[in-house]
Amino acid sequence: MRSLSRNFFILFVAFVAAGVGCGEGSSADSDGFTHKSGSLAYGDDTLESGEFADDYSVSAQPGQWIEIVMTSSEMDPYVILKPPSCPPTGTCEQQIDNDDLQSGDSRAFVFYNANQAGTWEILATSSNPGAAGAYDLAYRVADAGATPATAGIQNAASGLNAAGTLAAGDKTLNSGEYVDNYVFFGNAGQSVTIDMRSSEFDPYLILFRPDKSQEDNDDYNGDHAHSRIVTTLPAAGMYRVSATSYTSGETGAYTLNMSVGDGAQAPNVGAGEVIPFEKDR
Repeated sequence: MRSLSRNFFILFVAFVAAGVGCGEGSSADSDGFTHKSGSLAYGDDTLESGEFADDYSVSAQPGQWIEIVMTSSEMDPYVILKPPSCPPTGTCEQQIDNDDLQSGDSRAFVFYNANQAGTWEILATSSNPGAAGAYDLAYRVADAGATPATAGIQNAASGLNAAGTLAAGDKTLNSGEYVDNYVFFGNAGQSVTIDMRSSEFDPYLILFRPDKSQEDNDDYNGDHAHSRIVTTLPAAGMYRVSATSYTSGETGAYTLNMSVGDGAQAPNVGAGEVIPFEKDR
C-alpha cells in the first residue's frame, strides 16, 4: 500500500481545497474529462515508498463514478485514488490503486463508484521509485448508471477469449507466481463463467471484485489442467481476472475464456478474503 510523505502540509491543503492539481498544464474537457499534462521529476513530493507524485482532486457524491486514466511513454504510470476519509499523509486502507490496466496495456486506470461525499485526491505517480518523465492524465466524475468512457475498456457482455503465456519477466503475485491480468466492466446480476486451461503448467484463476475481495480456483473438478470460476457479479464496477499458476515459477502457454449468462443463479465458487489489487508497497 502506497502513501504520501509531505514536507509542506499547509501547501497541500491549499491545493486540495482549491481543487487544483500540481501538474504542469491542462486542457478543456469538451469530451467530459478534465485533461492534465504533467511531469514527475526530482523535487516533486514523494510517496513513502520513494515514487514521485503529483496531486489532483475532484469532488464527488455517493453513487457517482470517478474515472481516471494516466498514460506515459517515459515511465510506467500508476494512479492512486484516495477518498475524503483518508488522512493527507500516511497509509490509507481505503485507497484505490492501479498500475497497468491489464497485460499489454500500460495505462493506469480507475473507474470507481464513490461511497463518500467530498473531495477525492488523485495521485499521479509511477510504478518504480525514482522514475521520472512526462505523462497525461484525464479524469471525470459521472452520474450513477454510467459506464467507462475510456477507449478499450472491455464490457463483460462481450465475453473474453485470450491466448497467453506466463514467462519470466511477467508481473508476479506477492507469493511469486507469474500473472497476466485482464479487466472488464460488469453489472450486478450478470452470471459469469471464466475458464483457464494449460497443458504446460497447473493453471490458477483469481477474480478480483470492485471491493477488492476475490474468488479463486485451482483444479476444476480435480483437473490439474483446468481452472474455472462461475459466479454472479455482486455489483457494477471494474473486475480483474488474474491468470496465474498454482506454483511459483511455473511458465507456459494457456487459454482464457469468459462467457456471460443472463441470470443470477450461478453459484459463487472459491470466495476468498479481502486483499489488495496490487502488490503491497
